[in-house]
Amino acid sequence: MSRITIKEQERVRFNSFDATENVVLVPLMTTNSEEAAGLPTLYENLRDFTAVVSSAPKASDSSDAEVDNSYYFICELLNQGLKVLVKRWLYDASGAASIESQLTQAINGTDATSEASAVPGIFNEVADKNLYNIKFITAGGYAQANFDTKATLVDIAADRGDCVAVIDLPPGWTPANVLNNSDGQFTSVGNKYMYSTIVWPSCYFNLSEFASSSDEAELLKNIEMPASLAYLAAFGSSVQVNADWFAVSGVIRGNIPDMVKPKFEIGERLMHILQGDTPVSGTTYLKVRINPIMDAGVYGHRIWGNRTANSLSSNDAQSLRFRDFLNVRILLCDIKKQIYHAAMRNTFEPNDDITWVNFKKICNTLLDQMQSGRGIRWYSWRRVDTEQRATIKAVLTIQPIEAVEYFDITINLTDEEVNFEEELV
Repeated sequence: MSRITIKEQERVRFNSFDATENVVLVPLMTTNSEEAAGLPTLYENLRDFTAVVSSAPKASDSSDAEVDNSYYFICELLNQGLKVLVKRWLYDASGAASIESQLTQAINGTDATSEASAVPGIFNEVADKNLYNIKFITAGGYAQANFDTKATLVDIAADRGDCVAVIDLPPGWTPANVLNNSDGQFTSVGNKYMYSTIVWPSCYFNLSEFASSSDEAELLKNIEMPASLAYLAAFGSSVQVNADWFAVSGVIRGNIPDMVKPKFEIGERLMHILQGDTPVSGTTYLKVRINPIMDAGVYGHRIWGNRTANSLSSNDAQSLRFRDFLNVRILLCDIKKQIYHAAMRNTFEPNDDITWVNFKKICNTLLDQMQSGRGIRWYSWRRVDTEQRATIKAVLTIQPIEAVEYFDITINLTDEEVNFEEELV
């Protein structure tokens, strides 16, 4: 007897795409114009990256030519489990400008001959959230380039609204330079600094495992790298066992893999100034918040700050807003990515209750994880009436859980006749 079988299979799943994956955008030098003209390439592991780029690019074939430290930057991030979106940029080997100087020009959209001659910056295309899913933006292995490109990096992060620019202070800055100069160096991008973070100081790393020769391995045993690498490496190590909305700071999650030592030692007094808890002098506070790498006593050196670079709203440290906490900013980035993915998944579906339920189902998958995973206390959706046709309008309200930064403990000493109170803050 004949048989007719008709099967139906849903090939698009709600969670077929990880909207919140941890991807870092990093530039890498090349002297090949075809490589520079190509699109950014996503690498998910160290093996695949080194199969394509087997050693650190150099400014020329000379044995003592300048080496692009972004190569080691990328290797360390991949080694810590992060994904890296690598954008190759063209180095002009015939020019006199250094790698760092040319990288600054390439990111900012200027050429090597005139600062006023604008050309498209190498990171312009990653502003498209539909094409590139990134969580962190950095200028890679050169701290000075990170600093000189800070406005561009922060602008991209703010325009996307779903990622964080990790920027560095100039490598030559001492604590005195930070206290004396930083106030005038961070005025160009205003409140966009809520989409960025600054970690300081730079650190010495042992990255010898990424060397391609014994001589190179010796140099890499104590190589100075930007503090942005310290934060991102610690983040990669943390998210192996923790949710990415947990603060990457303190004794438990602030440990920095492969770090030998920081360039400068930071004490508790300077730490509070960098964090915006206390003024530099009088009523003058730093223009931005800076997360220090400092000695935590028996625990060793740790990242000791969880702030975005957002400026203080007042002279009161307790005026901290949710947007000032770096872990909350990363949590919001994840939520925005998930909402964007849910909206893309349901665009051009019928504008009815079923589509609204399907949209929320994708979003709530992540929100439920955050609620059970100590990221948010609660969330709620509110559908908003609108006269705009073909439009779903809604408000999502969440209560994030910020990380503890202050302990205010009172010890009471008492007997039958005397009551003595001492406060520890």
